[in-house]
Amino acid sequence: MSQSTLKEFPKVPSPGNITLAEYGAQLIAIPSNSNDPVDGAQFCDKVSSYRKLNANTLKPIFQNKIPPLRTTRTGETLIIRKDEGLVKGMWDSCRDSGFRGLERYLQQVEKNPIVNVLYGCLAALASITDAAYKLKHEAMVIAFPHLKLNVDVTIQNASQVRNWSKAWLRAVAWHPNFPKLALALQDDSVRLCEMGEDVMPLLRCPEQKNVSSVSWRPYTHFQLAVGVGTGIVIWQLERGNKIKPAASQSRFLSMKNHFPVTCVEYSHSGLLLLSSSSFDMSIYVWDASSWNNTPLYRLGGGGVPFILWAPTDDKILATSPTSIFRIWERETHWVPRRWDTPKVAVESACWNTDATTLLFASGQMIYAVHFAMNPVEKFINENNSVAVPLYDISDCTVFSEDEQLEYKVGGRVRRMDMDPNGNRLAVCFDDSELIAVFRIQPKSIYYLAPCGFIRGFPDEYPLTSTFQKDFKDGALLTIAWSSGRIQYFPFLFAEGDAKKNLLHQDHYNLPTVISPTKKARSKSRISGILTDKDNTGAAAASQKRSYSHRHSFGASSVASPLLEASSDEDDVIVPNKTSFRTTSFLDPPKADEINFAANVSEEPARLFSTNHRPST
Repeated sequence: MSQSTLKEFPKVPSPGNITLAEYGAQLIAIPSNSNDPVDGAQFCDKVSSYRKLNANTLKPIFQNKIPPLRTTRTGETLIIRKDEGLVKGMWDSCRDSGFRGLERYLQQVEKNPIVNVLYGCLAALASITDAAYKLKHEAMVIAFPHLKLNVDVTIQNASQVRNWSKAWLRAVAWHPNFPKLALALQDDSVRLCEMGEDVMPLLRCPEQKNVSSVSWRPYTHFQLAVGVGTGIVIWQLERGNKIKPAASQSRFLSMKNHFPVTCVEYSHSGLLLLSSSSFDMSIYVWDASSWNNTPLYRLGGGGVPFILWAPTDDKILATSPTSIFRIWERETHWVPRRWDTPKVAVESACWNTDATTLLFASGQMIYAVHFAMNPVEKFINENNSVAVPLYDISDCTVFSEDEQLEYKVGGRVRRMDMDPNGNRLAVCFDDSELIAVFRIQPKSIYYLAPCGFIRGFPDEYPLTSTFQKDFKDGALLTIAWSSGRIQYFPFLFAEGDAKKNLLHQDHYNLPTVISPTKKARSKSRISGILTDKDNTGAAAASQKRSYSHRHSFGASSVASPLLEASSDEDDVIVPNKTSFRTTSFLDPPKADEINFAANVSEEPARLFSTNHRPST
């Protein structure tokens, strides 16, 4: 087994010290205690104006949750139907509740020979339908074992928060344009914190249970989406801060078999909202103005636990609970490109600032997929669909500066995030009390270098971390610790740091990159190497290897193969009435031409525009 490159990081701060900021191209750690913790305000004046948050200050005044709605076993028993005739009553019951509703209606009407025959036929048909559905579900469970898990375990596996079911925090999100932070708590309430304001609104409604993710709508102050166990809650708040906005300001969205919703995310234009579920193989694209939806559907994978828009809104990453993930790219229409990882699902991912590179973690390795290259690279690699292993993050043991304590780091990644400037990458692990921070060389494709470890107090570990989107003075990482503490970690980049972004010169070592040839593909698949379906020639593979040797930096020194994608456009299953096409992103439509159409035969939908923003 190869030595983990995480051992090449600087040593962990000595006991009694916590990491507070990056200053002068180094992570600074100073003595502190949990009773009176210090923060990064002494390094960045802007952070001093931020409100200090912890689990105790975020708790609502009334601790008990909203009780569930008091309903009967079936909703149709609440409807009082007048005598409208047998045919009309059968039609309404079938429309509202299907065959089972029709069967219950026939049980209640006055019996006669016709009703008895109809009731017997419908009872037999309902039994056959139930048996077929049960058989289908059992077959799906055999193919995708995660479908038999309960909702809590499913959300915890898909969540970007460590120990989701027991942690005090369930989701966190910065507003992309304003210094506003949304925090979903364990009691399924959402607190909104605007820096510089004293009031923190609390959002609650009966449908808001098992919160999995939160997303702000760009360019608007008062709209955000909350992914919950049964669907999506859209909050459209009124102007002015209120301690507890009314539940009437929320809207609930749901689709059949689209639950639990494990991820929601607005597009960077603010016009569209994506939602996905670990139990549903469809991604739903919601129009943020009319809330009409269009599904992007593909067979295989068993569900979509995590989705991620590219900053240019022309690519979508869709992971799965299995070793399959897809990248939807907008050409003349949306085309999914399928990737197969070596037996391990994608754990977390992030795009760079211009959407030319996707970084993702899988199988204790960080990979990079590059979509835009310079003319020389495009000439060598026309396919332009290659994932390059960048960093080996296998679990290992690292030591403190005084060599007295050892810490476990690496393994499964729970969350990785890149700062908006594309200079730093923060990685949270599922079984470590440290956060690994990497330096990223701007405009360089294959370059990651160690920056250092962020460490908290001895009795806490990081739940999740995220960068503030609109921070201007460098970068600001927000860390939620298991103790209930929220830490603002500023990165103050030194002048010229982007050019000299190195701690160790040995990170210029060139990787050994292997691209499976046509003859070696069967062996590669047996050994677990991720390959594509297309047969690339040996000459092209040789050119890729030679060019990668000349232009790769900071990758793992172990031999790792290129991961190549294949287009599964030929077997895409998208019904005509639910598919959509878009025009070129370089030629955005006028405002009156934006039409979220669901029918290809009608006016094509123009979904993306960079020069139109939703009204606030």
